Amino acid sequence: MLNQCVALPPYEVFTRHAHCRDFFNELVSPVQILKNPNMLDRAAMMHLERRVPWAIAGCIFLLALAIRLMGISWGLPEKLDIHPDENMYVISNVSKILQQLTDVYQHKAPFSLKALDPGFLNYPAFIMYLCGTLYVVATKIGLISPTLANMYLVGRCISAFFGAATSLVGMSIVRKMGGQTISCVLTGLCLALCPQNIWDSHVAATDVLMTFWIMLTLFAAIKIIEKGRKRDYITAGLFLGIAIGSKYTAAIASVSIITATFFINRTFIQSLNKLFLSFISTICAFFLVAPFSLLRFQDLIQAMLYEHKHTTGFHYGFSLPASGWQYHKYIYQLFAAWPFSLGLALYIFCMIGLVATVFRLNKNIFILLIFFIVYFLITGNWMLTPLRYYLPLLSVMIVIASFWAGKYLENAKSYLPRIIISLGILVIIGYTVIFSWQTTLRFKNDTRIEAAKWLNEYCAKNNINEFITIGAINYSATANNGNFKKISYVSEIDFFRNYRNKQIDMLQITSIMYNRAYRHNNPLTKGMYEEIRHKNYRLIKRFASDFINKNIYTKLDPMFEGYFISPTLEFYRPIGSTHGAAVPLP
Repeated sequence: MLNQCVALPPYEVFTRHAHCRDFFNELVSPVQILKNPNMLDRAAMMHLERRVPWAIAGCIFLLALAIRLMGISWGLPEKLDIHPDENMYVISNVSKILQQLTDVYQHKAPFSLKALDPGFLNYPAFIMYLCGTLYVVATKIGLISPTLANMYLVGRCISAFFGAATSLVGMSIVRKMGGQTISCVLTGLCLALCPQNIWDSHVAATDVLMTFWIMLTLFAAIKIIEKGRKRDYITAGLFLGIAIGSKYTAAIASVSIITATFFINRTFIQSLNKLFLSFISTICAFFLVAPFSLLRFQDLIQAMLYEHKHTTGFHYGFSLPASGWQYHKYIYQLFAAWPFSLGLALYIFCMIGLVATVFRLNKNIFILLIFFIVYFLITGNWMLTPLRYYLPLLSVMIVIASFWAGKYLENAKSYLPRIIISLGILVIIGYTVIFSWQTTLRFKNDTRIEAAKWLNEYCAKNNINEFITIGAINYSATANNGNFKKISYVSEIDFFRNYRNKQIDMLQITSIMYNRAYRHNNPLTKGMYEEIRHKNYRLIKRFASDFINKNIYTKLDPMFEGYFISPTLEFYRPIGSTHGAAVPLP
């Protein structure tokens, strides 16, 4: 055995021959080295081979975290409502829980478990408890001051950490499927650079956290195929329970555990027993991180019924159908949402990977694929189409594509295929770096913050009586009340009815609003915006962000121009006004 193992190249020993690796772990000792000095080199090489992948993984994690922390404080403390999801559904409930606990601590209220009840069950409470706990700890040790802005920052850092850690889980999945170092590194890089994951890691919301735990559930499901031990089922159930406690949609990942069970040669009763064990561990983990979702189960049912109506109902600007060939179920995800969420290069790479998978299925890939199909069939059927809904699908696509690309690269028998594949991968990584970098820079210079600075300076120098913004305050620059006699944030219908034929001193429009009119080809609101832009008003200032191939992405969906990040803002004054120079429209 010793001669056979020593005769192998060190890389082969560690990556393909587990019995040799174990043999060396047991036998390589100072005595053996003294008897055979050549073993010193081989032992050192093997230890190096073991540590190098972990060192690479650590570097990839730090890279992923650094990108996600860039601009993490966007909108703080000036504009706490800069993103609606974190403002209305997470941080407000964290504040409520902490206030309830403070009242108990100060004896203003009797002790009760209800002090931990967020009240809002549409989101599970795990992220709220996690954010609240870390916020209290950070303030107690003096790391941050106890402000609402820092509570937002803690929540966003949680998303950033788990978004970066998803790259490590992806690498572990590929390694468990038999991928070598090239496949693992490629998977980690692509997940680290995934644009949609980076964007959502800047928001204190549930989807990034859920994606991390779903990926761990898939990893555990693959381990079930490998050995099928009780502890594998318990581990998979625990991961799934925490994933569901992050966001209820994660329950779909249970299909991976069920599918893995069918690949194990056991009787039906034995399979049921193992699945029941996994189910119990799922319930326990779910109760641990989101207890009131079970304690108030009837309220949870009502919340789920509301969410069903919410996801299957019509939402102007963010749902289907709309005016265009791409605005149909499943078509929109495949040919509009995912090209933007991944960037064109990474999207093409992932599509090729999915096609390759169809012709080279195995048990491990099938686990990922069955989850992908079921999750896509369910979420793709919803009318509401926020891009964050598809984060788990993007991660699985990246894992599959990177696994096959690495396999082809490792197994290529001649230099030409290796060169072609390597050049293709370099182009994909290069484009994705540029796209992710440019779109992430928008957080550091969000147009709403930059525009607010200019707006207040401009209005302090000019006599502006009335300032009106079409749309919600969080979609636009916030004006200083002291600079105006009257400030109004009005809906498109209100403006059409009450202000269309009036001359407003100053008007602000935002792409999050006006692009809805173009997306749905609404003649009423389109006509109104055309009158503002070309008939009744003149543009005096425009704030917009730019990134590579922006014109292509906005043709897929005009809302991608500023999808809750750095929307285009335009400021207008009446044509007869003499203040401010006119700015040409793009």
